Amino acid sequence: MSGVSFYRLALIVLISLYIAIRLWRLTDSCLWFDEIFSVHAAEHSWLGLFSFVTQDLVHPPLFYVLLKVWIAAGGESLFWLRLLPALIAFVSIIPFLLICRELKLRGSTTLLAFLLFAVNSSLIKNSQEVRMYSLLLCLALFSVWLFLRWQRDDKGIIALAVVNVLLVYAHYAGWLVVGTEFLLLLLFRRELLKRFYIVIAISIVAFVPWLIAIWNTAGANEGLEQNIGWMERPAFMALFQLVLNGLEPFYTPPTSIDPVSIYEVTIPVLLIVLTAIPAWLLQNKRDDSNRQLPTLLMFAFVPGIAVLFASWILPYSIWGTRHLIILFPFFLILTALVITQLKNDW
Repeated sequence: MSGVSFYRLALIVLISLYIAIRLWRLTDSCLWFDEIFSVHAAEHSWLGLFSFVTQDLVHPPLFYVLLKVWIAAGGESLFWLRLLPALIAFVSIIPFLLICRELKLRGSTTLLAFLLFAVNSSLIKNSQEVRMYSLLLCLALFSVWLFLRWQRDDKGIIALAVVNVLLVYAHYAGWLVVGTEFLLLLLFRRELLKRFYIVIAISIVAFVPWLIAIWNTAGANEGLEQNIGWMERPAFMALFQLVLNGLEPFYTPPTSIDPVSIYEVTIPVLLIVLTAIPAWLLQNKRDDSNRQLPTLLMFAFVPGIAVLFASWILPYSIWGTRHLIILFPFFLILTALVITQLKNDW
């Protein structure tokens, strides 16, 4: 079997695994509070939906709009409701693989990265909940792919602008992706900044009506305290848990009293990664060919660092692992890149 044939066969197997995992036990648990909120929002009239969601303050309306259309098409059975985020997760395969291609990763690196992506517990969990996090991740991946493609061939800037508008309407964390794209250009491709201002301007202008709506609503109720006042400012354990979530395969705590991780699995994996990174850096310290590294490092860490500092500076913490799943694909690609490029003696 040729290398190309093996790669395609392995990729088909992994895609099948990815889909099967997200459909497995899809309806085993009933809807929990946040999912019920999503369904309740979608049950309103169109005007009522936007009015209801603005009262929440902490989430833009795009997912609720999609859910309303989805319910109108197929009803409110548990399987149908949870199928929406699962299908969105299936679509995420496309930009993930396209990002790997834009980064010119080897076949072995792409396969390992996709395997880690397929079995990651946080990504599985959020693809099975009637919430906006699956949509956030999918649009973030499309945004990064379009951003990388635009840098390469100077095409598709309008598509990038449209996706970024949808991204920030899916979740406020979408702005972290847009900001990281801006920072990458500022540091490495300043000649493209003037054109990227168009993307930022379109996103801001399109987002202004929502900002006005939530500003007016915030002044009429208790503001953010009632919605995010309970969120704790991140300490070391929160950061450690985020790292473990980025590596954890399959396991999700069934209840709040269960262990947050299968440490017998995640700690050895973490040690392997922590050993592989310095080894890889020593091997490649004089090699300038790994141009993927700055991009992966930025998307894997900058949004998390921004949320960390914001959570300590702002009146209320905005730390949450659910919206920080936008880091995980790039951290997993970085992990696969480091491991597969280590020389044999390591």
